[in-house]
Amino acid sequence: MMDTTNTTSPVIIIAGMHRSGTSLTASLLQNLGVNIGKQLVGVDYGNIKGHFENVDFVDFHKSVFKSHDIDELGCVFSGEVSLTEQQIESAKKLIEINQDSSSAWGWKDPRTTLFLDFWHQLLPQAKFIFVYRSPWEVIDSLYRRATDAILLDHPEIAIQMWSNYNRKILEFYHKYPDNCLLANVYTVGNQTADFIKQINHKFNLNLQGEFSNQFEPSLLVNRILATPKPLFIKAYFPESIELYQTLESNAYPLNSHLTALELESLNQPLSADWVFEDWAKLRKLEKNQAILAKDLDILLKDRDILETDIQQWQERFDDAVERLIKTENLLGETQLKLNGIEVKAEEAITKLISTEAELGKTQGELEGFKTRFEQAVDKLVTTEIELGQTQGQLQAVDAKYQEILRRCLQSETELGITQFQFQDLSIQYQDGLTKLLTLEDELGRTQMKLLGAESQFEQALNKIFSLEDELGKAQQEIVAMKSSKFWKLRGKWLGAKRLLKQFRRRFIYSLDFPLNWELIGFTEKFLNISGWCFYTGNQQLKAVRARIGKDIFAGEYGIERQDVADIHSVYSQAKSSGFYLQIRVPQGNSLVELEAQDSNGKWTVFARYPLTASSLRASFDVPSQWEQRQGQILFAGWCCHPNQRITQLKLIHGNQWVICAYGLRRVDVGQVFPNWIGSAESGFEALIDLPPGTWEISLEAHLENGEILIYNCPQTLQVSRYGLLEKSTAKVKQVSRYTAAIQKRIGERKQRLGRLLPMPWEIPAILRQMSLMYRQTTVPQGDFLPPQGFELLQPIEPYQAWLVANQWTERSLESLKTRLTVYSPEILPKISVVMPVYNPPIEFLEKAIQSVVNQVYDNWELCIADDCSTNTQVVELLTEYAAKDARIKVYLRTENGNISAATNSAASQATGEFIAFLDNDDELTPDALGEMALYLIQYPETDFLYSDDDKIDPDGKDLPPNLSPIGRPNSCFPICIWGIY
Repeated sequence: MMDTTNTTSPVIIIAGMHRSGTSLTASLLQNLGVNIGKQLVGVDYGNIKGHFENVDFVDFHKSVFKSHDIDELGCVFSGEVSLTEQQIESAKKLIEINQDSSSAWGWKDPRTTLFLDFWHQLLPQAKFIFVYRSPWEVIDSLYRRATDAILLDHPEIAIQMWSNYNRKILEFYHKYPDNCLLANVYTVGNQTADFIKQINHKFNLNLQGEFSNQFEPSLLVNRILATPKPLFIKAYFPESIELYQTLESNAYPLNSHLTALELESLNQPLSADWVFEDWAKLRKLEKNQAILAKDLDILLKDRDILETDIQQWQERFDDAVERLIKTENLLGETQLKLNGIEVKAEEAITKLISTEAELGKTQGELEGFKTRFEQAVDKLVTTEIELGQTQGQLQAVDAKYQEILRRCLQSETELGITQFQFQDLSIQYQDGLTKLLTLEDELGRTQMKLLGAESQFEQALNKIFSLEDELGKAQQEIVAMKSSKFWKLRGKWLGAKRLLKQFRRRFIYSLDFPLNWELIGFTEKFLNISGWCFYTGNQQLKAVRARIGKDIFAGEYGIERQDVADIHSVYSQAKSSGFYLQIRVPQGNSLVELEAQDSNGKWTVFARYPLTASSLRASFDVPSQWEQRQGQILFAGWCCHPNQRITQLKLIHGNQWVICAYGLRRVDVGQVFPNWIGSAESGFEALIDLPPGTWEISLEAHLENGEILIYNCPQTLQVSRYGLLEKSTAKVKQVSRYTAAIQKRIGERKQRLGRLLPMPWEIPAILRQMSLMYRQTTVPQGDFLPPQGFELLQPIEPYQAWLVANQWTERSLESLKTRLTVYSPEILPKISVVMPVYNPPIEFLEKAIQSVVNQVYDNWELCIADDCSTNTQVVELLTEYAAKDARIKVYLRTENGNISAATNSAASQATGEFIAFLDNDDELTPDALGEMALYLIQYPETDFLYSDDDKIDPDGKDLPPNLSPIGRPNSCFPICIWGIY
């Protein structure tokens, strides 16, 4: 076998018999800087400080043992353990994975002792440190640990293993003395400095470090020397004592130096009394164990008896509590029923007495009522004649209104011509300004016409008001008629008829379940219905069933309901009036009809309930008002299913539908329904153009299992006409907005370039920009009238909608702080923000600096270089900020050198691990540096980051972003965008 592993760092391998102090040696070397592995065997019984064994090498040795049917401890007494080619390759890979090119490395595993020649062939430059311990202490330690089953069954194996392990150490030590160091465990622990010095001297190393707290003498138990156990080893395994003495002689000066007392103990004669003493102690321990076992059995039996008693008492207590609750409930129900019966009886007696009295009066006043009734009929005929005259006047007013409407339509036509002229105005800038003034004059004339039409309309309204006054007088006469005795007698007669209706034959019923027939998010296939029903006539009910369309569901009738019998004690059939049935729930809207069958076999409907069932849950956030004008209307909200993912979502309006943009983030829905599939990505949007009318809106969800479900929106959308006056007002506002936008852009151009007139090559771009600005100020309009006083909203831009949905909130702040606290401040990168400055507007410069100061992430520095600005306020502002915050550095250049030179001057002050570039009129969001730092920690191989950017107008409004291409960073270099390198 040839060495195929190339490693330049020193390799140190620690080996020896189990329980000989190899863990102490490994911990010492690890403290001195030797890399003994990243994944080590943990703490367990017998090694309270840890094994310090590399898991990779331990598993490798155990796998080789397993292939030879050897236990994991390595109970081998002679011969070599052979390895296959595959195992050799695995060993080479272990070395490649664990070797450390920057420092000394190695591993510790007692099993390495059985593979010394193999590892030497792979790592000929490796240094071996062998730690040994006396056989009686090692064997006693193994017996006390008592975790190795093979040693408990065959105790003599321990001394054989000790002899085999240390014999192999001596053989290897004699073959390669320059690569080996032999040391007694007590020398390692008590004379640590000499041990380290010997390692550095023999292996030409320079191991240094603190090692004063490595050794605890209490962990090495050597009381066994005071017992006859070592003499047993000397008597029956004398070769082990000789082997130990050989180790002592070869380990000089790192041997243990046995004292005269220890040598005298080893040289005592073996006495037969010791055997009998151990025999007696063993029997005594067995007796104590038997006594303890009996005591344990008694305690276990007592525990079982106590548990049984506790369980019985608990059952009795629960039964008593249950009976007490039932008794209290029955008592409360009985008291309520008794009170109800008493109240009803008193009311019935009172009503009977009053009815008899009123009946006598009614019979006496009936004759007089007839005369007054005839007079009221005559007055009613007169009122109808006057009402006919009023209707004729109203028709005349309506004719005038039609004339006003005709004039409004004519004005609308003139305004349409004006709008066409305004479209031409937006193409040519200079001519457009002149036509704009003309349009304003025509619009003024149109408004004057509208004012005239409004005055005529007010006159018509005044006439309507006068008619309303006349109608009010007629109504007052009717009220006076109602206050007459005849009308009161009529009211009493109707009350008597209503009282008689209560004694008619009818169904009396009530439902216990369900209480709600709107089953939104309902995932079950069946719905249970329970309640009671009986008929007050002579017919007895035989059965109850439910009907949904053509589907019929039979139920069980005749269930005893004592509570119903107590309330309706006058009806004997109330006692057996309970029913129960189960229906299959259809998706969507349906009508549930409950039918009862009488003794003749006839089915009669006694109750109807509108049922709405959907396993979907959905909500519309937009529109917030369900009265809209004609035009494009945005629908937005969320929709999810508890068990299935939605693959496609359609929004249905009438007989038409449109596919929604589905899968938008909805963190709020995910928090409310954390166990529902895709709830955190359940948002949707759809933009549709609806004509006027009333629209039923619904969602059609296609699930991943092929099922299609419908969710009906509870609101009805009302689309109204947009009128002429509102169109004119909107057009005036549009012209005003367009003029303001043009003036603002002119001011920005003059401030940025110092000139107003465009160059010839700039004219096409300016015209395109003007056309775009005009389209942006255009408000979608239809032919329908909005509610009075309603302000037409601006068009919804997708980017503005995204900004509203992703606002920086207190929750966002706490979330970013929590994510940053996961990492220690030492590993988070320092970011140097570089900013070149030359005569920027003071307001913009202050906002740019303040956006860096307001960052949630605080491990930053702001490096500013002023490129010899002529505005003295710039230098004053920079100096003021530098005095407030030590993280802000300012470099004042003595001459103007352009933006590149200023950027280099600013970057020369940077001390951070990454540099971020920021212009003097740009702003950062508060989370920008924090998100960048987290990304750099999670992806340490990152060279530079770049992002999208958007423009901010002087009013602080965010304009649509400039999206940077993914995967093409080279295209970002010529564009001044936010980046970090």
